[in-house]
Amino acid sequence: MSFKTSFLAAIAAPRFKDADTPWGRVRVLALTGDAYDKYAAARAKTKSVTRGNALFVVATVVAPETNKPVFTEDDVDDLCDGNTSAVLALAELATSVNAEDEFQDAAGNAMTAGTTG
Repeated sequence: MSFKTSFLAAIAAPRFKDADTPWGRVRVLALTGDAYDKYAAARAKTKSVTRGNALFVVATVVAPETNKPVFTEDDVDDLCDGNTSAVLALAELATSVNAEDEFQDAAGNAMTAGTTG
């Protein structure tokens, strides 16, 4: 299989992590290019770190049973007004999912991305 085919298969495979939190179980998604662009556009409109974290949670946290968003943009103010450490915990989980260097090949086998040299 060519590099191109393998690479495109790896980035096409949905990536997520189901996690138990003190508030219940959630699924955190790795963002696709379009979803990242939408998040980045919303994030660029604010200088608030708390609001940025809330927007990231909105973009990445879904219900594991349905894959439907837990929060919407209508919830951002509520997420910012409450306990910021709780929102930060979800945002850090989302950051780890979106930064992981483990991918799957076309057969579903785990592969680790890395560089040499």
